[in-house]
Amino acid sequence: MAVGFWARFAKRRWHVVDYLLRFTLCTVAFFGLNALGRSLLQAGRPPIQPAPVHMTDAEKQNLYVSGGWVHHSNFDFVLPVGPQFEPAPEIQNQINENLAGLPGTFVWALQAQNPDRLVLIFLARGMGNDEAAFRAMARGISTSAGKQAAQVLEDDLQWSRRAKEFRYGIRLADGRYAQTRCLPSAPERQPPYVVCVQTLGPDANGLDALRNQLVIRK
Repeated sequence: MAVGFWARFAKRRWHVVDYLLRFTLCTVAFFGLNALGRSLLQAGRPPIQPAPVHMTDAEKQNLYVSGGWVHHSNFDFVLPVGPQFEPAPEIQNQINENLAGLPGTFVWALQAQNPDRLVLIFLARGMGNDEAAFRAMARGISTSAGKQAAQVLEDDLQWSRRAKEFRYGIRLADGRYAQTRCLPSAPERQPPYVVCVQTLGPDANGLDALRNQLVIRK
């Protein structure tokens, strides 16, 4: 569906290679975010009441992209993506439709001018200040994503006073790399939330610097 919509509004005529490339990108993106969503459902037990964690329309629209930088005015995360990445609303809309059962979650999608690179920013409200829930989320990602991996490159979680983050990276069967970094919000932020950045591309280390520079301002 996403690829068909994308082709319908493309500015130039697509060839077979274009369709195959975009289909692969969308498939990987949907898989990665759906796995993350399922893991968040598992991590949320006992169930989180949906009322306090719903994202508003304003929060979904308040992502600011300019000069190669991404910033969200409500959740105050900053990510330098470089000028080559621009919003990809078609991919973004399709992923969020697939995550409609998770009211406290939302995904923003950015695509490079070279369309084989994609950045997905995933935000989940209602968790992040609890180590057990954060570890459960990480286990869910590892278990779900690992089933699609030709090779697991990284699976590391830190929860200490100095650092709280989760990193997971795989090489897919088609040779592409899907790598994720998740950060929890500061304990004083209420309701808490988790921000994850997933990069998709043909290079094992090509987007490492991008993920490494994700910051949630205190």
